[in-house]
Amino acid sequence: MFLIAWNSLLCSGFDPIQESSAARTGTEFQEDSPKQEPKGESISEFDVPVADMPPVWSVQRPDFWYPFRFNMSEALTRANIHYRKGNFEAARSHAQEAIFWINVARSSANESNRLRMDEAIREIAGLMEQMGRDPGVTIREFDAVMARAHLALASHHLARALQLAEQGDDLFNACRRLIAAVDHARMAASKASLPADPEVACWHSRYSPYGKVDRKSIPEREQIIDDLDQLTETIQALTDAIEQEETDK
Repeated sequence: MFLIAWNSLLCSGFDPIQESSAARTGTEFQEDSPKQEPKGESISEFDVPVADMPPVWSVQRPDFWYPFRFNMSEALTRANIHYRKGNFEAARSHAQEAIFWINVARSSANESNRLRMDEAIREIAGLMEQMGRDPGVTIREFDAVMARAHLALASHHLARALQLAEQGDDLFNACRRLIAAVDHARMAASKASLPADPEVACWHSRYSPYGKVDRKSIPEREQIIDDLDQLTETIQALTDAIEQEETDK
């Protein structure tokens, strides 16, 4: 059972019938309980007009986020394409869509990952403000913002996977979160022109050999936790490398 503000989904290009393929993104909804709209900083504080943003919506289904795990990436990619073509209005619209997906993810994130998402939202809002102005936004700047946004979502999925694995009663969704974290980490590395961890990059063969996690072939809990510990180190190393690149500019 899930409750959705349909106007928000239509603004975001949501298809309620057809599940997206690996190119559509997921956002985050708590596996164990529905979340209310987060208090504290709002989208308006990031200079994005509230009237232009779809309202936060809640979902009461543990796996609903899964088909949408790449929507943020898709939205930013489309924003970049339209911006390069000089379609600034369309570019800003897709950038707002990306903020929407991050903001929904933020509603079920822990405090440290909320801070990461807040920064990602600020950076995307900064891109929107710069569109159509001189000197504009470079491809490298767009990619850097996308890399950090992917890192924020990778860290969020990792934290949820760790929580579920430690609880031990929903290893299926723990594995789904793990693979989502792997995918976002790989995309962050790609956008930052950094090499992905070769071992972690091969985990699809272990967790989703047929394109999705199979309930019948989930690894043992200890294996999942070991892999999550390694993924934690990988994401931290990637974060350090991206921050170092920014420092060296």
